[in-house]
Parts: sequence; C-alpha cells; structure tokens
Amino acid sequence: MGQHSRHNDPGTPGVNLGLIITPMLDMSFQLLAFFIMIYHPSALEGHINGNLVPPTQPLIKGKEKNTPTDQPLLADSDPDLEDTLQVIVKAIPKGGVERSRTDGMPAQIYVKRKEDTEATLVSDTDDDMAEAWNKLKKRLKSSLSGGLVTKGNIRLDCGADLKHRYVMEAYDNCKDAGFQNVSFVAPVSGAKKN
Repeated sequence: MGQHSRHNDPGTPGVNLGLIITPMLDMSFQLLAFFIMIYHPSALEGHINGNLVPPTQPLIKGKEKNTPTDQPLLADSDPDLEDTLQVIVKAIPKGGVERSRTDGMPAQIYVKRKEDTEATLVSDTDDDMAEAWNKLKKRLKSSLSGGLVTKGNIRLDCGADLKHRYVMEAYDNCKDAGFQNVSFVAPVSGAKKN
C-alpha cells in the first residue's frame, strides 16, 4: 500500500457573511409596529350612505325582444317620487371656463319637485362656490320646513363632467339640510339634461 496523502486541511470555517441580516430584520419589524400603532385614519375616510337609483326603463341585451316597462327593476329600493326633490348640478365641460370657474366645477344648480314642469335655478356662476352651496342648503331646508317634501328624499343628478369633490360637497349640503335619503342618478356622458 502506498503512502497516504495527507492534506493540511484546517477544517471548514463557519459561514462567512459579509452582511449580518438579523439586526436589520429587527429594525424593520420595529418600524412596522411603530407605524401601525400611530396610524389613525382620517375622519374624511368615512362611509357615504348613498344609493344609486336604478334606471326607470332598463334595457336587456339578448335574443328576445325586450320592451322596457314603466316599473323599475328594484321597486322596493326606489324612493317615493312624490316626496323626492331632484337636485341638478350642471358642470362646466372639459376645457371650458366661465367667470372664475374652470372645467369640472358646477356651472348651475337647480332644484326640481315632481310636480314642477321646470327646474328652479338656485345658483349659477355669478355666485362664488361657498355662496352657491349656502343658497342650495337654504332652499333645501325651506323645502323641508315648508312641508313641500315630507320624507326627506333627494335624487342628486350631477353632470358627467362634474369633479368628484363637488359631487361630495353637494351630497354633504343635502345631508346638512336634513335630508336622510340621498340617491345618486347615474350621469350620462355627453347628454344634455333639462
């Protein structure tokens, strides 16, 4: 038998990491815990209690001929139209400017009852925004206190170009005036409303 070859093997050294990860993981979990504990959601991040009113004459695509009826799909959820005010907020179209208002801002605000043939103008671009919302709120409060509306239902009909901020301001003013049920009418893009 021959000679045994001997290697001068000092043994295997441990894992040599150039970067120690444990303290960084500890710090990241501490930061995560810190931000979770100090986070308090804003009061603006609340629930908006509004309803989207179903269309009065729905169409269904299919092979069978569908004739719309006068009955809405969800008759139980549709507010009583006799006791409903309609608030119409028309918007300045994209790229448009009227006085100090630019695109997406309210141009005119109207209020209409079921028995009215024409909507009544509440405010237009002659008023600043704060004055326009105050006029709307006064008009809505007078409708409730004058007995014109008994159940406190509103259908909020905002133009398709109206910015979300102003839709929420109109909603807030309806709620502040004392109306309990605010329903949204789905906007139709490009359509002119009366």
